[in-house]
Amino acid sequence: MTVQCCKCKKVRDNGQWTDRPLTIQESKVVSHAYCDRCFVECYIEIFASEASLADCSGAGAVQEALKSSIS
Repeated sequence: MTVQCCKCKKVRDNGQWTDRPLTIQESKVVSHAYCDRCFVECYIEIFASEASLADCSGAGAVQEALKSSIS
């Protein structure tokens, strides 16, 4: 089964995320997940959104720390 990132559309090949299109054969059976980078980006977005709703003063610092970990 082929695994494709549901955000950036990268394909996982032998545990590595590669930026290539799916072949016709692969596109028949596809599962979706988040690659490492998109997972962190989505986590930051969700955390920042939840933190702003809760008026959390430390949310900005945590968001910057998470962003620097993916750079």
